[in-house]
Amino acid sequence: MLQSQLDLVLRRLVSFGAPEVFILTILLLSWQSFIDLDKSSQYDIVEYYAGIGRISRLGAAYGYTTGAFDVVYDFPEFTESMPGPKKKKYRKHQTNKKTAMDLTTSSGFMLALAMALQGKLDECMSFWAICCSSWIHMNVGTSNRGYLTPMGCEAFVSVRKANLLVSRSILLILLTICMGGTPVIENPGSSMIWLHDRFQWLLGILENAGMRMFKQKFWMCFLGSPTMKRTILWSTGSAIAAFQLFAVVKAKEVTSRKKTVDKYINRYGETAYKGSRDLKSTQVYEPKFASFVVRLMPHFNDPKRKQKLPPVDQSVPFTTVFAQLQYSDLWEDAVMSEVVRYARGSKYLCIPPEWRPLMPTHL
Repeated sequence: MLQSQLDLVLRRLVSFGAPEVFILTILLLSWQSFIDLDKSSQYDIVEYYAGIGRISRLGAAYGYTTGAFDVVYDFPEFTESMPGPKKKKYRKHQTNKKTAMDLTTSSGFMLALAMALQGKLDECMSFWAICCSSWIHMNVGTSNRGYLTPMGCEAFVSVRKANLLVSRSILLILLTICMGGTPVIENPGSSMIWLHDRFQWLLGILENAGMRMFKQKFWMCFLGSPTMKRTILWSTGSAIAAFQLFAVVKAKEVTSRKKTVDKYINRYGETAYKGSRDLKSTQVYEPKFASFVVRLMPHFNDPKRKQKLPPVDQSVPFTTVFAQLQYSDLWEDAVMSEVVRYARGSKYLCIPPEWRPLMPTHL
């Protein structure tokens, strides 16, 4: 997105009812002296929670400009030359440290936001494999999530972190929509992530704008997965209906090559299950799946298939629109006030003179 196009996107965010604190965050980021949207890469595909970056790498092979974002990318390069035991010890030491691509930190969120803003207007696709460990059925005993308690028991750090990740991801997904792009969210079939309060909020504002969030379930085993792996996608692009090709399977047709759960007897003498050592390896996308997603790009960008965004009034200067914002919801579940303070305290911040009187003095 170019700097000249930012005004249109901000007006769309206001029309959708995006939180005022998020709009302020975007402005503060665009005023950083080291940010130049006109000279930045213009991404076709941005992959969040990318892992090994299968989709972004295949996208680049198909000729698209791609970017990938994941917390694991911040390990220093010199660790790759370390001996095995020493590398393992170092990485174990690093697990409690904050990294540049940690979406739960203010700096990590700003970096993810900068990548989102570098997407091409009306042509970008963002892919979201949001961390699912706290949302799947197997974790219910710990998270206490359910249809009546989707936010779970926030006494656990893992639950609070998972809720924070989804809240912040929803803001970036809304930004992609307002840029005319197509977000695609992927999670296991048993995931309750769609019950998150902010996910439901997103569905509500899309409905109010006359838009839809499409959902498609399918079996990943048809795309090379070593297990059957029931999977679900959400997207504003109707092209995900192509995965209907892989939606029907008979149990006898597929044999799992990996055992992802172990059965055991707990201390109460009851049969229980836990994830096996092979469970984590199944989160890596198979090349067939990534290739299928990338080959849907022309369909995501097809004007005949894309949903139309509601028109916005551009006759009034955006400074006037911004001055009327009330900051009624600070999105404390996403800790957005902390992000604003982080951006506001940057030594690289250059607020234009006409905007300075409009900046809030406190949140």
